[in-house]
Amino acid sequence: MLAVLLALAAAAGYGGSDYAAGLATRQASVVRVTVLAEATSVVLVACVVPFTGSQAPSWPSVLWGAGAGASGVAGAMALYLGFRHAAFSVASSVSAVATAAFSVLSREQVNDASPQLTVLQRVGGSLGTAIIAVVLQGQIQGAHTAAAAAAAFGNTYWWVMGVTLLALVPTLVLARIERRTKATTAEAAIPAPVEEPLLEAA
Repeated sequence: MLAVLLALAAAAGYGGSDYAAGLATRQASVVRVTVLAEATSVVLVACVVPFTGSQAPSWPSVLWGAGAGASGVAGAMALYLGFRHAAFSVASSVSAVATAAFSVLSREQVNDASPQLTVLQRVGGSLGTAIIAVVLQGQIQGAHTAAAAAAAFGNTYWWVMGVTLLALVPTLVLARIERRTKATTAEAAIPAPVEEPLLEAA
């Protein structure tokens, strides 16, 4: 029950913070809002860290954390930039993928695309979670120390990175196809020049 409550609190926190930041970008610059949000997060985390661990992190852990933080800042900035120029709601941070997918469809195609995207998300998410869980179980099964358990999670992380990079291949292919389709449609929409009839000499 506690895990469910924490998950709901995390979802409400992420959705509420992104919504508030999106509203703020309507009045201030995206960079200023992102810096203020991240600075507030750093202060809050710094207040909690001394009570959550008994030893200082290693340099590799610090570097990985810094990389994760930089990626998070870039993602937040891109999300806030989209919120500044488009309509959004509290659930926008969750439905960003669906919004991007539906933006390239016509109004008639959305009714068919919505259930298909839902099925793909459910099936793909379930299969991906199951595969990563099996990999983690195999890695952590013989881990009897904290260092071995950390190494098991690290190896599983590389599996996640590999699957993510593999998913980028069809994404890039689809983006290229979409660009070609838009170019072809734009060329077809250009009206052909009308030739005026020649006047015959009397």
